Amino acid sequence: MRALPFLMALPLSLGGCAALPFAPAAVEAAREGAVQRQLHTESSFPAAAEEACRARAARHGRIEITRVELQGSSAVRVYGTIDRFSGSAGRSFACLFRRDGNLPYFRIY
Repeated sequence: MRALPFLMALPLSLGGCAALPFAPAAVEAAREGAVQRQLHTESSFPAAAEEACRARAARHGRIEITRVELQGSSAVRVYGTIDRFSGSAGRSFACLFRRDGNLPYFRIY
């Protein structure tokens, strides 16, 4: 009789383990949905563009955003500077962010 509660709880504990590999995918899907909802509100669209371009440029060094411009209702252009990790002179960058979440243009000059 003592084994009965243990046997009843076993499927629940195994079910949690079986779902564990899918947990990151579920979290990513929820985050993606939140980003898409954020992109469809006018006030947060430039902020989402700045964040996406900042993340892309951060691969190259420390970032400072200098200007954010709306390009119609479907795109935002972000300008900034990158200070290299090696201490060399900073360079400028430009990034175009579309409402669908894509970065079709990123250039360091």
